[in-house]
Amino acid sequence: MLAASITIGLGLATVIVQEALRTAPPITTRVVGPSPSTSSGGPSPSNSDLNSTESADSVADADSTMPLQADGPRLVRFLQGLTVEAFDAAPNESFAGLSEAIDRLARAWPALAPEVRSIAPLAARDAILAASEADPERASNVIQALRVRLDVFDPNAGLPASDAIPGSVFAFGVAGLLLDTPIEPRLERTLRSELNSIASTVGLGLTVRDFESLAAIALTALAEAGIPRAADSSAPRTETYWSAWLRVADSLEAKRARSIQLAAIEAIVERGEDPTFHRPTSVALESLVGSMDWRAADASELGERLLAWFDDRERITDEALRVITAALVDGAHLPMLGAEMKLGESASPDARRALRDRYAVRFGLPQVGDGRLFVAEWAGFAEEQLDSSIAQADRDALDAAVRAAFLNASAALWLDSNEDAARANLANVRNGLSGFVASTGGPVSFGAQRTPRADGEWAARYLRARRSADDRTRLLYELENTGGPAGAADADVLAEAASYSTPIEVRRQAQQIVVTYSGKPEVILGLLEVLPRAAAQSGVSDMIADATGRSLPDVEDQDWEFEARRALVARSLELLAREDRRFLDIARTALERAVVIRLDALPAPPARPGPDTFSGGGIDSIGIADDSDSVPVMESYVERLLALCRRYPQRSQAFATLTELESRRRWRDRLATGAIAEFVSGSTSSLELLAYATTAERPADAERIGDIIEEAASARRIATSAWVQIAVNERAMLRLNMIRLGAMR
Repeated sequence: MLAASITIGLGLATVIVQEALRTAPPITTRVVGPSPSTSSGGPSPSNSDLNSTESADSVADADSTMPLQADGPRLVRFLQGLTVEAFDAAPNESFAGLSEAIDRLARAWPALAPEVRSIAPLAARDAILAASEADPERASNVIQALRVRLDVFDPNAGLPASDAIPGSVFAFGVAGLLLDTPIEPRLERTLRSELNSIASTVGLGLTVRDFESLAAIALTALAEAGIPRAADSSAPRTETYWSAWLRVADSLEAKRARSIQLAAIEAIVERGEDPTFHRPTSVALESLVGSMDWRAADASELGERLLAWFDDRERITDEALRVITAALVDGAHLPMLGAEMKLGESASPDARRALRDRYAVRFGLPQVGDGRLFVAEWAGFAEEQLDSSIAQADRDALDAAVRAAFLNASAALWLDSNEDAARANLANVRNGLSGFVASTGGPVSFGAQRTPRADGEWAARYLRARRSADDRTRLLYELENTGGPAGAADADVLAEAASYSTPIEVRRQAQQIVVTYSGKPEVILGLLEVLPRAAAQSGVSDMIADATGRSLPDVEDQDWEFEARRALVARSLELLAREDRRFLDIARTALERAVVIRLDALPAPPARPGPDTFSGGGIDSIGIADDSDSVPVMESYVERLLALCRRYPQRSQAFATLTELESRRRWRDRLATGAIAEFVSGSTSSLELLAYATTAERPADAERIGDIIEEAASARRIATSAWVQIAVNERAMLRLNMIRLGAMR
């Protein structure tokens, strides 16, 4: 009864093997199932030749492994069903099915689903152990077939065939699982010796007993065997080999796979040929570099290893680093990398160290050169801006926006490796300027041009010299020749001197200075302040008339003071309005300049986006860019960011998809009425796209990036003006750049 049940079970199992093998060409179809039962009730062997051989090129390529994704589970279940009882009941069919299933799994196991792949080698081991218990001699033949696959590890065999890699790794792993099991002792010792010999070629030992660890040892040995030698001249053959090697490595757990891939790169660099002159070597390095996910959330190990290569000049040559960095840039394996991120020809140690620090910034890792000083200084300015609140007045909000905008531009320049320009922006802040380089290339300021001295410093010295007419005359000459009053305090003292100072020569000199600097609002306001105490004299009246450009009645007229006050008030309002307009114009010009800097720092897209991409009003529509520009600066910047974001893989942890961001842009564009609102829309779009790009660069910071976007949206909703909204966006981008530069608090 038991034998009959086993016969039926084996019949079903071998039919499964038949079907799996039938659907996996080009392997010769072999019938493993039993013939109809004999009178004894046991299965009969198939008439097919189970031991037929196959040609050297009969191993399936990547596409022909696809049927195994469906048939693999059934093959594994078949192996799990090969118990001692099964071998006793139908030995021929069971051993034939065992060999066939192991052979099929060995060549195509990387294509299995992970949950099946993890148990396939264990099922093979257990089936072999059952076979050893049922018939040790025939089981030895199965183990011997595994040993044949280990021949590719022979160091004298040359470059292994690429199609032998999956089977040899599987055989090494299953053989390792068989150690310390009750197989024939002599065979166990032979296996142990062979595996130890293979592992020792790469300095490893057989201290592990899980399949993945054993597979990693096998792949490490095959990586050593795959190092291109001087005699190897076929780059396509090298590429085929490493592609097959990587397919098997990718079937392992991600961190383990990454570790052996990095070790393979180092082995090629240390013991291979010069990749500058040996194309197979450069192909091998390019394949390995391109196989790893440098943008992964846990890619810090990759970044740390890359920086270690930069630091290790003895082992990792400039030639190897040149190929590695070129592969990273040309393959777009890291976002926003341009040609400046490739190690140049004849790179000096300083150039190598500087490039190392730029990669450190990309990975958010510590720098070792001058770069860390820049980032620390930049972060200090950024924190100062973020620690201060945004005033609701337009003038103050614009000043905050411009300061943050140029800090963002400085970060963009640094990330684009334009270090001198990045530092120049910081130098402007460090020197106390409230403006930066405008589109004309000259310095600008936000508010009145100031003298180098502090307001009130001249006034204090003048008041101390009140008893010396000569000293006051000298100080008035100094004031006239150094740009006039530095502020309200100096202007008030000057107005007093011009109104009632003695002797008259000093007063007249002060009056001439007032007229000279009457274009400064604080000078006119100083005259307003002192007017009630001023003497009604012709000299004072003429000074006020010249300063305001208005005619006044005779000083004897009872309306003189009223008309003088009215003239001064009108002139001060005019000057303040003009100053505000000048401030806004300069601030807008500076904002445009900051956008242009960031635009130029982005990699150029291969082609201009079509009409379905971001569009709408640009910064030139509010008087910032030249009206002759065919594409507004802000629109170009947003489109360039969008083109960049389209290169990134979609991250599940991103705060929004790219499709959602485009939809938001179109929605904002429809609601925007007027040039200012359109500019705010562009500013908001650039913020969201930069956040999307930063998430691609720093997936581990995705939650923090989402918080930045949410907080900025809340602040924009309660902002009192468009200028405040722009300042909110620029400060949010400042926080994103702190993440990108590795300077987050």
